[in-house]
Amino acid sequence: MKYKALLTATLVGTLLGCTSTMTYTVLNRATFDLNCPSESIKTQELGFKTIGVVGCGKRATYILNGECSSRKSCQAIMNSDLK
Repeated sequence: MKYKALLTATLVGTLLGCTSTMTYTVLNRATFDLNCPSESIKTQELGFKTIGVVGCGKRATYILNGECSSRKSCQAIMNSDLK
């Protein structure tokens, strides 16, 4: 039973870490693309490796490319026109 709980905790921690890296990557890119400070940008997960951002009166959609468990190999690519 303890093994199952440990495995579940490890899996949840890994997924949360990956989500954190994905959000960081998108936020970093959106700050530049939207010409908007990160504090003014809100993110929303839209689907698998797809994140929407809204900030400074603009919005965009990003897809993530690469292995997002590491910031070095995770890329955010804008997948919409800047609105």
